[in-house]
Amino acid sequence: MSNEAKLFNWFAYYHGSCNFIPIDTLHGLNISYPIEDNVRTIYFIPHWLYEEISTDSNSPVALALRTGYQVVYDLRNHIDIYHWNSFSNRTITIDPHNISVPDELRDLHGYELVMGNLAFVRASMPFDDYLVELVASQRNATAGREEGFFGRSNIGLLVTIVNITEPFIVPGPGTTFTAIVVPRALPKPIISILVDPFDWYTWLAFALMLFATAISIACFGEVLGRHHFVKILLELIMITLAGPSRIYGGSFENRIITIFCLMAIVLASSYQSLAISFLSFTPFGPEINTLAEIEERCVFSHVDSAHLYNFKTSSTTQTCRLQTSRDSERQTLPVEAMVAKNLFKDPSVAFNYMQSRVENFRFARYRLNEYPVCYFISPRLREFFVFYVQAVIESGIYEYYYRHRSQSLWEYTRTTFTDRAVGLQDFVLLCSSKSCLNFAAAIGMAETINIPVCIFSVLSSPPALYTLAMPPAASRLPWETRSLPGRTGN
Repeated sequence: MSNEAKLFNWFAYYHGSCNFIPIDTLHGLNISYPIEDNVRTIYFIPHWLYEEISTDSNSPVALALRTGYQVVYDLRNHIDIYHWNSFSNRTITIDPHNISVPDELRDLHGYELVMGNLAFVRASMPFDDYLVELVASQRNATAGREEGFFGRSNIGLLVTIVNITEPFIVPGPGTTFTAIVVPRALPKPIISILVDPFDWYTWLAFALMLFATAISIACFGEVLGRHHFVKILLELIMITLAGPSRIYGGSFENRIITIFCLMAIVLASSYQSLAISFLSFTPFGPEINTLAEIEERCVFSHVDSAHLYNFKTSSTTQTCRLQTSRDSERQTLPVEAMVAKNLFKDPSVAFNYMQSRVENFRFARYRLNEYPVCYFISPRLREFFVFYVQAVIESGIYEYYYRHRSQSLWEYTRTTFTDRAVGLQDFVLLCSSKSCLNFAAAIGMAETINIPVCIFSVLSSPPALYTLAMPPAASRLPWETRSLPGRTGN
């Protein structure tokens, strides 16, 4: 209860209470503006003053009294209670001995519910207008639209509620958040499928196993132990790829080579299956998703609000940016496309911009300022509008509405290796790999063929057939003791 007009609006809005206003004179009375849109007001007016006010129904005081309940009393303790229904434009009388507040919001008598929204948001996310139309059909009202949040609008969509402390906002379906737009990871070359099936720990463990096995064979092997350490390593690699290619023997050497062959079978088969499965998509480099990665790898513009979050900023370089978004990147891209269309005017330029945006940038998983979508609603309509918004949230109509809409034009899909063309970089890597394999094969052939003996045979006896150098007779297998063409004996 207060006789200060400036407090009427404050108490009724911010404390959920009612304005109790006793009026005994019109001198200095100014109550029209503070409570013009408030229904939580009770006026106590003497009968003689009420008759004086009623003589001019269009006066500011008379119009202000229509916003609440008028308790008219006289000296004989007679009380009348009147209330103006602004939706039906009628004055109703309430029995003071059986007071029941009428539900004037049940029938709005064609009252216009006007949704204020931005044009590009309305064109790409029409659910808010659909919600107003749904409520209007249930309450005998009409739905209207307003560009912006002023003018005729009595319901408005808040894009974000950051730094907004108004108490008469209503949480709605969906979310709003500040997205961090980061560059997409670059695709790896085709040759990466030879490395990616195993992580670096697996490759390191395999290399350590090779060295440990080679050292054991070099120290305790009877046949392979007589070869150079590098040749033993090459033989173990050949065993992994295609099985043994040299003669080996001895109890210890047989056992360790057998175990190594079994491990190589498991390793090679799992590697092949993983490499084939990796052909179904193109591997990419590490993405920027977490807060630590954003702080380390992102640079924002100095005019952006990134400095509020202690992100790195620069006046010349910008790799990431902040963007107010709604629900998800899929829901935000159509809104961004409408903004680009209005900004560039030329449809081809807007299309190229969006295509470049989708192909080169994405939303990081880390979000800032994530809140529910909120509506700014006139106090008179807030009570029943809260009911319908809560029903929409609990029923899942919002998710169902957008889930069954046509897919957005701006959908990013990663290509597979089968869809990609081999570029110059991939071709160079493939040629380099082939050269390395040829070099390794040449080393293996140089070990098997006695090159100096072949050269001597060519120089001394050209007509003779070139012969392969055989190992000593003691280390030959039974079928290797036969004579070669052009030679006799052992």
